[in-house]
This record gives sequence, C-alpha cells and structure tokens, in this order.
Amino acid sequence: MPFFVILAGLLLGWRAGLATALMSPIVSYLLSGMPMVDILPFIILQLAAYGAVAGTMREKHNAIISVGAAIFAGWAAIGTSMFLFSKINALSYVIQGIKTGLPGIAIQLIAIPAIIFLIQHNFRDGQDI
Repeated sequence: MPFFVILAGLLLGWRAGLATALMSPIVSYLLSGMPMVDILPFIILQLAAYGAVAGTMREKHNAIISVGAAIFAGWAAIGTSMFLFSKINALSYVIQGIKTGLPGIAIQLIAIPAIIFLIQHNFRDGQDI
C-alpha cells in the first residue's frame, strides 16, 4: 500500500495522497481481512503521513527528497501513535518494521522517482508534475 499512496501524493498532490491513504487499508481490510483490525488505525495514520507529506514535499522538492521525507514521516507517525495509544513497544515495533521493510524502502526510493521521471518526460512532454 505505501508504494501507491506515495505515488498518488507525488503525482496528484497531498489531497489525493491522503484520500488514497485513508481508503486503501479500509478496502484491503474489507477484501482480505488485512491489516488486522487492532493495527488498522495505526496503518491508516502511517499511510496518511506518507501521502500527505509526499504531496506537500513535491510542491517544492524533487521526487527523491519527497519520497525519503514521506517514508520518514510515515514511520514517525506510526511510532508516535503507537507510543501514545497502544500497549505495543513503539520503538521496537518501528525498528523491527524498518529492518523488515528495508528492501521495500529501497525499492520505493529507486522506483518511485524513476516512475515520476518517466511520466514527466514521456507522457506530459516534460512538464513538471
């Protein structure tokens, strides 16, 4: 889900990134039962940070910086919300999540800016998105 939320934020702005972030985990839960209901609010907050920060940062910065900032903000959001509202050890959750998610984070940092570049240069005649 983070891949498409960040991509929506970068391509369509923070509002679309936020809308995608709010709807995608709910639709996923209704279709597959995942993410589990007890962690669903935290995932929604993390994805909301991804989409909103990606779209906001893209207004002034390039795609690589925007993706990096969005990923950082997403992990900060889930860590903070877990610290405040759950009995889960937030720091260990975030550290383990980042360790487990490193391949996905690397793919996002490489693939999303590449997709933005291809769209800018092939589909919009070089206009900035």
